Amino acid sequence: MLMTGYSIDTSEVEPANLIQLAEHLLDGLRITAALRDKLGSSYADVYHRQFDALHQLLTHLGHDHDFILLTVERTLGNGQPISSALVGPAAKKLAETICEHFGGDPDYAPEVMEPGWDAEGGRVIVWSDGVPDWAYLVRHGGASEYSGSTEFAPLPLPDGVRVEVVSPVAIRVLPA
Repeated sequence: MLMTGYSIDTSEVEPANLIQLAEHLLDGLRITAALRDKLGSSYADVYHRQFDALHQLLTHLGHDHDFILLTVERTLGNGQPISSALVGPAAKKLAETICEHFGGDPDYAPEVMEPGWDAEGGRVIVWSDGVPDWAYLVRHGGASEYSGSTEFAPLPLPDGVRVEVVSPVAIRVLPA
């Protein structure tokens, strides 16, 4: 990766490392925004250059301009990690798929928690009304200890995300 001025060559960088870089750029943007608000417009140019670098990085990760503006606006002010915002749409899609995959009632579907729900980054999907140990079956499939002989196939994940088990009834969705 080459960063000259505020131009970034991301052609040979793994997506997970790009997310870390985006987090650092966002932290810098928060500091510059605070300085700009406190000390005036002398920091406006630095702020715009940092934003441009972050915009370039997120565009490389496949996000469109409107999504980037909304993500930066939301995460800049509330201090949440950018990874929470980036995986939000995939987490919502995955929650719907989990409900269907495990034969859940749509009226009692999995819930995608708000960013920062547990301060660990990403987005957490919680579903206490499904198969009691569904979270362990998402990635590798298998039989639930509670569903008799029903064998569940592994669940295909949306592109660009990975999951971690939080509890038997919750998973964390993170950038791949």
